[in-house]
Amino acid sequence: MISSRTVLSIVIAALCAGKAAHGIPVPQVLPGGGLMCGGLGWTGPAQCTEGLCERDSEYWAIFH
Repeated sequence: MISSRTVLSIVIAALCAGKAAHGIPVPQVLPGGGLMCGGLGWTGPAQCTEGLCERDSEYWAIFH
């Protein structure tokens, strides 16, 4: 069983991996199969759906 701390670490690692280009959303595949947008200086939505970045209010509140 994967602990919630491990899952959080994976999500944070994915977010860090997404900070590849300044201000450009970079989709990252998450363990559950979803995508997350990230990018150095990126202030847009964090969640990606079907390749498009969409704001997920709960995620946004926690990580931004």
